[in-house]
Amino acid sequence: MMAARLLASTLLAAAALLPGWTAAASPAAAGDAGQQALAAYQAAHGDSGRLRQALALADQALREAPGDTGLRLLRADIQTGLRQYTQALADYRQLPDAGLAAERKMLQCMLRERVQPAPLPLDCYAEASRRFAAGQAAPGRDPNYVMALLLARDPQGPRLAAELLAATPAGPQREINAMLFQDFDRNRYLRSVLP
Repeated sequence: MMAARLLASTLLAAAALLPGWTAAASPAAAGDAGQQALAAYQAAHGDSGRLRQALALADQALREAPGDTGLRLLRADIQTGLRQYTQALADYRQLPDAGLAAERKMLQCMLRERVQPAPLPLDCYAEASRRFAAGQAAPGRDPNYVMALLLARDPQGPRLAAELLAATPAGPQREINAMLFQDFDRNRYLRSVLP
């Protein structure tokens, strides 16, 4: 469970609007309301009351700048933090798919699966894996790429997971990879990322 959360935080840390997250656009385009929403989200640290306040600010900012991609992603992140997965997915669906980074695409896939488990969004995960692989000389060393393959039920997934485990030196990362990839359980992983 802890390892899945760590991979999820790695995945999300690369994709969201927290420091280090990358978005297609900054909520700064929405002015003060967007900046206030971002600051409130960053200060919330998972507190549901503060997340609801951040959501109200994000809603206000989106009324002022409905086309702001960064704000839409921010609101989706806040809704995900509040476990409002259907609403978060609705925000993702309003964004151009081609503009989503690999990490964002993967989160969108997980939201789809969490909201509507059948049929599995295997094509979505396959697209996320292609985005993770793009521009990488050795994508098999990227745990997010390997996880996307496993979730896509790609035949390479189990082999690459085993190779990743074997290639990871002893230490915390090896323990994390072992917890994630040994005896991989799709439902356990998904519920650990999106409870």
